[in-house]
Amino acid sequence: MLHEAAHDPFLARIVIYGLLQHSDASVKHKQHLVLEEKLGTLPEVKTLLQRLESLDPELTLPLVKLALPTLKTLSPSQQATFMQTLEHLIEADGAVSGLEWSLRTIISHSLEAKAPQSMHRTLFTCKAYAQVVLSVLAHASEHDTAKAFKEAFATLGVGEMALLEPSALNFRQLEHALDALLSLQPRHKQRLLEAMITCVEFDELISPGEVQLLKAMALSLDVVLPPLIANV
Repeated sequence: MLHEAAHDPFLARIVIYGLLQHSDASVKHKQHLVLEEKLGTLPEVKTLLQRLESLDPELTLPLVKLALPTLKTLSPSQQATFMQTLEHLIEADGAVSGLEWSLRTIISHSLEAKAPQSMHRTLFTCKAYAQVVLSVLAHASEHDTAKAFKEAFATLGVGEMALLEPSALNFRQLEHALDALLSLQPRHKQRLLEAMITCVEFDELISPGEVQLLKAMALSLDVVLPPLIANV
């Protein structure tokens, strides 16, 4: 059912909406009200949303990957409405989770054409931005967070910086850092990618959330992940 829905121009949108359903019942109710306002009360929508509530987290990215080619066939106005609805669902609880940021980033980068960037920056001038990116990745794991960050940052070869606490991080700050790091020289960007991979592989247990974050960041930086991680 989900495989077929991901290839249908209307239902593919519902698939993405369903992946963003909140675990809190009151927030999910707000999200469903948004969808009823946009889509009405179609039985197939309700059935699909219910099916997606119990989806294995490891199937989230593969399902998004299936739906992306279909979403690209939507007209510009349909894509704009789709992204607006996505934002409303994310804003339902007044916060942005790692899953929400990752899915929004992956989808927006797939649908929106980006202008070519001048690649002139170095890690020496951008190490504070790298600190943000690696801190977010380190906190995505519950194991050896400080050690993961320290080892990952050390691979950059630009000295030492401290792991930022979760209270000092937000996704707007992360997006600003990724925008700056997009202009890194290719060899510096590759070194950053290696540090990011080191960070998530540190405890040898890569969670679906870590994979989602890493893939979204790689897209934002316009870098290609190694096949062993890209195909997870």
